[in-house]
Amino acid sequence: MRKNTAPEALQELEFRIEISQRWGRVCRMVGIDCTPEGAFVIGGRIMNDPEVRRLSFNPRYQIRDEEFPAAFETDWPKLFKALGPARCAALAARVRLPDHV
Repeated sequence: MRKNTAPEALQELEFRIEISQRWGRVCRMVGIDCTPEGAFVIGGRIMNDPEVRRLSFNPRYQIRDEEFPAAFETDWPKLFKALGPARCAALAARVRLPDHV
């Protein structure tokens, strides 16, 4: 196994920071506080939850790319606001890991 060079290690660190910030924000919106590593895992569980997945394909909760209209990103704050506190709490209970990573 080859060791990372300084630029590769920095690039890897920046990638991990970006991922933890993105998914950490999503986890906090649902009411889950977790480690950066846990944010990636739990964020994936949130994204793949059947209710969230169904809602993410609703155009009301999408941010469309102007250049490529078929490409979109989920508007997480809007989606979770529509879910409301009770359904967000139920979602958090479904996706939380036993040890609260």
